[in-house]
Amino acid sequence: MAAHGKATDEELARIRARIGQKVTINEPPYLTEVTRDSVRQWAQATGDRNRLFTDEAYARASRHQSLLAPPCQLYAYSRISIGYRGGLPGVHSFFAGSHWRWHEPIKVGERI
Repeated sequence: MAAHGKATDEELARIRARIGQKVTINEPPYLTEVTRDSVRQWAQATGDRNRLFTDEAYARASRHQSLLAPPCQLYAYSRISIGYRGGLPGVHSFFAGSHWRWHEPIKVGERI
């Protein structure tokens, strides 16, 4: 059993044994659908003022004809995308980033 807040030799051995293993997440994602509310709340929470994310009339008049989700909102659809891998008790995780390539925008109404 893990000692609360301590990276013991047993915990180090446990985490080392995971090297090379596929990491899976069994918990449901924070979000599953792109909604007006999720887009607005995500944009506000991240400080993104792009009107394509917050102004429905503006977004409808754009070439996209729909509100769009901020690209970083995809992080809410999978904990694995934000670097979640489990780890050692008492050791703060560190996420250095990820690389994404978009081929089309994420529109309100889509299911991820």
